[in-house]
Parts: sequence; structure tokens; C-alpha cells
Amino acid sequence: MQHEYIDMFEKEDCFVTTFHQSFSYEEFVEGLKPVLAEKTAGDKSSDVKYKIEKGIFYKACERAAKIAGYEPTENETSLQKCIADVDRSTKMQEAIKENKIVLLCIDEINRANVSAVFGDLISLIEPSKRIGKANEMVVKLPYSQKDFAVPANLMIVGTMNTADRSIQLLDSALRRRFRFEELLPDYAKIENATAKLILQKINARIRCLLDKDHQIGHSYFIDAKTDLDIFNALKDCVIPLLEEYFYNDAQKIRQIFNDSKEYENNFYIEDEEAKNASNSVLNDYDDEKPFYQLNPKLSGVEDEKSATDFIRHIASIPE
Repeated sequence: MQHEYIDMFEKEDCFVTTFHQSFSYEEFVEGLKPVLAEKTAGDKSSDVKYKIEKGIFYKACERAAKIAGYEPTENETSLQKCIADVDRSTKMQEAIKENKIVLLCIDEINRANVSAVFGDLISLIEPSKRIGKANEMVVKLPYSQKDFAVPANLMIVGTMNTADRSIQLLDSALRRRFRFEELLPDYAKIENATAKLILQKINARIRCLLDKDHQIGHSYFIDAKTDLDIFNALKDCVIPLLEEYFYNDAQKIRQIFNDSKEYENNFYIEDEEAKNASNSVLNDYDDEKPFYQLNPKLSGVEDEKSATDFIRHIASIPE
């Protein structure tokens, strides 16, 4: 995503932010921000004043209007001049043809309360309601009471991880206004043949036990050169992720890693102490319930041969 979008734009034409649970309309569009007034001689305290501060979305729209040919003046911003111009439709079309585009990239777009962050502007991001379009919409902002609209030459790109539980709660208003493009693991990015094969096997089993949205990306293995690199990526990155996916179900993770009783270097081994304890504790556990724990040997793997012994069975790589 970075290479396809962000790196194609000049720094001043690229606005990047990350949504989170506390992200608000005031940060995204505009809001009141406290400012301490300067102390005067003899004052023991400073008065707090408030000013209207523009958010990243407003600034991106301002920049889009400016590069479309609307220079700001002392009394008017670029966006205000654009909205007031009777020839704005022609200028917007020319800006798009000349590739005068501004990018607003929103990472983790599903993490915020979208209806609260966009507010009354959610309709304005639709292509048909941009400045100069057939169904152009202009609204009055609640804080500044200024007219506001979204230029047609503003590109909004949102990214999200489909494995996140919050994707299920993604605002339907947002779904309708974006084109969705799925980016699956790109195995061609992995140069190490063993790492590529192992990730392909792991993801095939994840698709079998869960779904395609929980597949593991290629980034963990892009820089893997040796079997020890692959082992460390599995131990430090993949295992914690799988334990999140299959909470309290080590048996399924063993299936992902192709662990078996016949193999000595399993990632998960039987927890004998827990198994013995289950025989003496009064509980409702099934006598056949398996008890597994991470292999303590994992923390001691520091050489290539030991790493190879651990990862070989995942993809059934012959010795």
C-alpha cells in the first residue's frame, strides 16, 4: 500500500493518519482547542481561550482545492474560493486530468466510530457529491459556520486488517462509499523457498480451520534468509498470533504446525503435569482431554541445525 499510494505523492500532497477508539470529529474535521493566554505583569494565572483548529481531513481538502488552482487570500481560503467559483466543475476536471491529486490515507479505518468521526460529512465523500459533480453537496460546519465541501481531486484510501473482530462492526455507511480491494499474502515477495513453502502450508491449514481472512501476511518472512530466521519469525510472531486465533485450543495450533507424537521437535508438547493433575482434581474435564504446552526447548534454539529440526516437519521437508 505504501509503494502503490503514499510513495507516489509529494510530501505536501499526502496526509496520513491512524484511526483509533478515541479519534473524534474535532480531530478529523475541526474543533475547539484550548489556548493559554500570555501572562501580563502581576498576573498569577493565565486565562484559557479557545480557537477553532482544522483537522487533517479539512487540511487535505484545503490542499486539494489549492493545487486545483485556488490560491488562498487574506480573507478567503482555497476551499472557500473553490466553492464560490461558478467554473469549479471545469477546474476540478482539469486538475484530475493533470493528475493534481491529494491523498488522504486512513490506516485502521475500522478502529474508530466512523459515524462520529465523519459526522455530517459522510455523504460528501461520495464521488457524485464532490465539488463540481452533478449532485454536489455543500454543508455549513458547526464550529466555524463556514461552507464546506470535498474536492473531486481528493483521493481517500483506508486500510484495515480483515482478521480484526472490529471489521464485523464496520459502519455500513462507510461500506457503501468505498470500493474494497482485498490484499492477500503475496508469496512472490518471499525469496527464501523454505519460508515461502512453510507460510503457504500454514495459511492453507488456517483457511481450513478458520477462513481466508485470518491468513498470515508475508511481511514476517520477507527478510528471512536462514532457517534460524524462519524459526524466530514463527516463535516470536506467528505463535502469538495463532494463540490469539485459537485461544485455549493448542490442539488446533498443533495441526497448523503439523505436530505429531512421532516427531521429537514439536512446537507444542504434552503437558504431563497438567494431565496428572487432572486425575486428582474434582472437575468436569473429560478424561480424554489433551493437555499441551509450548515446548521449553524453543527458547534454547540459537543455531541453524536446531532451527532446521524444528521447522522441517511443518511443510514435511525431507532431510
